[in-house]
Amino acid sequence: MKAKPYIVVSFLVLLAIAGCTTKKNYVVKIIPMQLTERNLYDEKAINDYLFDAEEQQLDSLKNKSKRLFLKGVDQLANHKNFKEAITYYKMSLLIYPDAKTYYELGLALMASNETSQDVQEEAVNALGMAGYLKFQPQSQLYYNTACAENLAFKADPDTNGGGYPENVVKDLQRAYEAGFNDTNMVKHDSRINSVLNKTQYKSMLSDLAQKKISNMHLSYFRQYARAFPVLKQPFEVSRENVAMGEYTNEISYDFAKFVPQMENTEFGRMVSNDFYYVGKVAETPRYVAILYYSSEFEGGEMQPTYTFLVTYDTTGAIISSRIFSAQFTMEKIRAGKIENNKITLTDYKRTWQFKSDSVSYWQNKVTNYEQTQVATFAINDSGRIVKETVPVNYSDSGSVVSNNIK
Repeated sequence: MKAKPYIVVSFLVLLAIAGCTTKKNYVVKIIPMQLTERNLYDEKAINDYLFDAEEQQLDSLKNKSKRLFLKGVDQLANHKNFKEAITYYKMSLLIYPDAKTYYELGLALMASNETSQDVQEEAVNALGMAGYLKFQPQSQLYYNTACAENLAFKADPDTNGGGYPENVVKDLQRAYEAGFNDTNMVKHDSRINSVLNKTQYKSMLSDLAQKKISNMHLSYFRQYARAFPVLKQPFEVSRENVAMGEYTNEISYDFAKFVPQMENTEFGRMVSNDFYYVGKVAETPRYVAILYYSSEFEGGEMQPTYTFLVTYDTTGAIISSRIFSAQFTMEKIRAGKIENNKITLTDYKRTWQFKSDSVSYWQNKVTNYEQTQVATFAINDSGRIVKETVPVNYSDSGSVVSNNIK
């Protein structure tokens, strides 16, 4: 005897209802691993931590870390307080590990007047982590690593069986091969000049000479210019992108001589600004034209941001500079475009839906861009940025931050 169809259907419906009532949704919350001073120099731990941070989109960590880093820079550059600087650098790294912070920590440890082997070996470890996180310029990284290794050896010569450590000379060789060529610095640097009498060092210099490495090395300026990715013309910073948030590769303080805004008359280093690579827009036998930008770190979501177009001669001397794009204020911005070495700078007044003090930045939006002025310039054959069509009352709104460069 066959079952009636409606009985089968009813049974299936009951099963479906039962399945729905027993199904549960579980939400797994990933808790990022924590860093401590014990795993601060552990490459795997750092790699795992950075992966977790990116997965969780913990951008706030970077901001907290940066504030502590800048306090460390201030303590070291302006107050010569090595202990406080080291403390701030480590606090910064425990929140968000960064190549430049590791590098500055290594330098601070070496300069701390602490001659113990443990301190100098920690400096070696800090510089090693900077290298692991792709610090640039490599020539300075290797040179300072050799200095730290030499100081660690001087603190306790017996730990290496009485023999001179090979790593000192090997890292000096890496520094020379990466572009370092200042033998006079080695001679006068008390951290490393004891290497001059070592047979290993003399042999290394002889080998480099035979390989003609000295003729192959990049000058310091060439290292700086090479760090900028090549940008194809036309290149544009549109009015919607003047905050430059997509460019996150920071310029090392070792290149400060080529970035005048890094220095000011009151402080040894401008500790309220960050500087980032944008790219190289032209390179000829007579000049190089690059773009970098600076943002005021404590300025919040609408911090002033300035992108500079700078031309250098082959020695690294600045020929000309212009503010290529900018977020001067919440209302006042500049967009920039370069095509066939012709530069168009367009200033706008932004209108926002709400007043800035009534809602957060994320709840606000731009409702209108009003063009206020347009000027054109060109890079001539010598690398100078010259005027083409500039309004009579043209105002270079951000000249206050150009630090009087031409």
